[in-house]
Amino acid sequence: MSTDSTDSATVAPPRLLPAVSLPPYAFVSGKFPHPLRDDDGHGEPDLNQSVRWGGPAKWQDCTLFLRGIDLFNHGYYWEAHETWELLWTAAGREDCHADFFKVLIKLAISALKARENRPNGVRRQATAARDLLDDIRPILVGSGDVYMGTSLTELRRHADWLAQHCDDISQNCNSRVRIVVPFVLATIVQ
Repeated sequence: MSTDSTDSATVAPPRLLPAVSLPPYAFVSGKFPHPLRDDDGHGEPDLNQSVRWGGPAKWQDCTLFLRGIDLFNHGYYWEAHETWELLWTAAGREDCHADFFKVLIKLAISALKARENRPNGVRRQATAARDLLDDIRPILVGSGDVYMGTSLTELRRHADWLAQHCDDISQNCNSRVRIVVPFVLATIVQ
């Protein structure tokens, strides 16, 4: 699935935080102003906000987690990566909970590499996400599947898909927003 910000025929996935607007463009290096370093940048994510990581049981209250999912699902891969990196840092960067955010970060970087027409980068990041997920899954959920409202089986399937289709989805395009993956990250209300 590909969607351009001007393509009204494409149905966008549902938003988890519909009251929070999406940026005017999805950052791709060399194509658009850097969101944070350029005066014309859109400023996403807001690095001045206080980052609350209340642990995995409070995922539904974690606006940065939900914001990252909205950004990813709507083609804002760099912005999703940066948003989840704030949580990765707040979670301590070194335990299995932080590694869950690292998996999401790597999936977002993989999709960003597709927008940059870098299929080897897509494959490398997607494979790293899958391998890390395989390492932490037993610790996060034991024999279960859902962590922070997210199906780990589906996350692994998404990582595998990215690694297998890296040549097909990589494209160097100038559209302001482009969804390059045919899946959405979803949360399960528990």
